[in-house]
Amino acid sequence: MIPYYFFTNKHRLAKVNISDARYIGAWAFAGCVNLRTVITNLAREIDKYAFDGCVNVEELKLPVISILREKALSRMDSLSTLTLGANISEYGYSEVNGSICDCPSLTTINVPDGWELGVQVKGISFVRCPNISRESVVGIFNKLADNTNKPAKNIALDATVLKNITAEEQNIAQNKNYN
Repeated sequence: MIPYYFFTNKHRLAKVNISDARYIGAWAFAGCVNLRTVITNLAREIDKYAFDGCVNVEELKLPVISILREKALSRMDSLSTLTLGANISEYGYSEVNGSICDCPSLTTINVPDGWELGVQVKGISFVRCPNISRESVVGIFNKLADNTNKPAKNIALDATVLKNITAEEQNIAQNKNYN
């Protein structure tokens, strides 16, 4: 585990290999402005503000992540590619902030086939991430597991992102009861 505040504001930190850590505590890497490379393979839970202000991280792979708390990935100015695991059981959903927010360079979101949001997850949001690609949005629509026993899921995206989605693609979302 990476404890709360463990690397907070370590301005010279450029690379971390935390591939065995299953838990990343609140504010663990907050303010690490020179951090560029994060290697994580087993992280299942990322607490609030863990990577807040890590402005130079360009890619983050979270292949087994299941819990992303409020603003876990926020103010990551250079983050362009994000890979999420198959089952999200807890997500700090909010149309104002959410778990992933203020990532202006985020264009690509990779999710696996059969991607699932747990029953208690109200939805998933990418707030103030205006450059998410059409392909990533359609991929999210198409890869969320089609399970009619689960309630509708909210997917919050910037209006600028939704302008790039065709009417047909918006119908896909509506037919699957995504809001």
